Amino acid sequence: YNSHSGYIPVSVPARMGMTKPPPSPYRQLQLRCKAAGLPANKSFDVLSKQLAEYEASQQNGARCATSPDLYTAGGETADGTGHLIPGPYGPEWRPDYPVTYAPLFPLLSSLLQFSPSAQQWSDLYWWFFGYPGYLWPWNVIYFTICYLTYTYTNPEISRCTEYRFDWIAELYVRNLGLLWMIAGGWHALLYTFKAQGTMRKHDPRWQATNSDRFVFGDQVSATHRRRCRHASDDLWWYGGNLQVYDNVFWSCVSGVGTWTAFEAHALHSWANGTAEMIYTDWWSSPWYSICWLLLIPIWREFHFYVGHRALHWKPIYPYIHYLHHKNDNPGPWSGLAMHPIEHIIYFSVVLIHFVVPSHPLHFFFNSQHTALTPAGGHSGFEGPVINGTIPAGSYFHYLHHRYYDFNYGEATIPLDKLFGTFKDGSPDGYGSKSKK
Repeated sequence: YNSHSGYIPVSVPARMGMTKPPPSPYRQLQLRCKAAGLPANKSFDVLSKQLAEYEASQQNGARCATSPDLYTAGGETADGTGHLIPGPYGPEWRPDYPVTYAPLFPLLSSLLQFSPSAQQWSDLYWWFFGYPGYLWPWNVIYFTICYLTYTYTNPEISRCTEYRFDWIAELYVRNLGLLWMIAGGWHALLYTFKAQGTMRKHDPRWQATNSDRFVFGDQVSATHRRRCRHASDDLWWYGGNLQVYDNVFWSCVSGVGTWTAFEAHALHSWANGTAEMIYTDWWSSPWYSICWLLLIPIWREFHFYVGHRALHWKPIYPYIHYLHHKNDNPGPWSGLAMHPIEHIIYFSVVLIHFVVPSHPLHFFFNSQHTALTPAGGHSGFEGPVINGTIPAGSYFHYLHHRYYDFNYGEATIPLDKLFGTFKDGSPDGYGSKSKK
């Protein structure tokens, strides 16, 4: 024992007839957790519980691997919705149904052929007005947030004639608060309090805490280091939730910064009269205003597909989009965790309002929808969650994180099906035979 550095490794000669005492039960448990890639800096009870869950998932994974018909003939989840299929980290949850596209464009195709069916009209009605549907709950909620923030928290337009720190900082703080409300709320509900457990969770793992892929590694210091009594004991580290810290950093610094920059430029342009396509009287063209508002999420999806597909181009993917794909097991904060250049491409969706006649509400609905919806879509769970009440998740997009070369868009415009990159997630379904 050294008074300066505490216990230090000591080699004990065998000839002295001394043997090293066995590790304590707690230390044995820590070593087993480390070998399984699990955090080892928790209490004995927490370590015991997480190790038991891990070993159970591994046993279930082995059962899944020996049951090729599991998707249709077994492996039902406890709530009777979905099935378990083999995955690299244990059984993965899958819905009972394959991914399908919204009925909007199939109906438009039938209209062009003068052959729409009554069922197609019924499907469109329930997709648009049903729960969950196109309008309710999320697009109504996001527009309500947009209206309230535009009405009560936007800086006075007269202050925006010059780029000044004060009003731009107000925008940044407002946007930061919105992101924490939505992404932070999803994370607290599903990952901090684990209100859903792992029920309907796509990937059995929680967010990574021991990976070197992310920005913030475990912090090592003398006070956070376990002092070793024996040479065979390897040092272990205390650390936080690396994936979440990484995602929060990119989302709040680069993501909210870019989002705010586009909004600040728009306000500055309107204040100086250089945004000629902006009109301020919503009711001067009420039908146009409402229709354009309803089309904004569809425009967003088209823009997202084009930009996302471009970012997967091999010469640029390793330098930009790779950062987002570190999240092979995404969570709510992963949605906006992107490279700064990708943030510029992603938020450029709002530039359409400089060339298409738009009310400021159109612009802010577009910008906030772009910033806030990824949290729910990357939640890692498939809704409805919390006793089947809250729609959440996008299994369509989860398949992109899982398989990388599929499902670049979303499930309204069938662009992936048109360009041969659609995967519906079922064993023998669309995209299952692809060699990608």
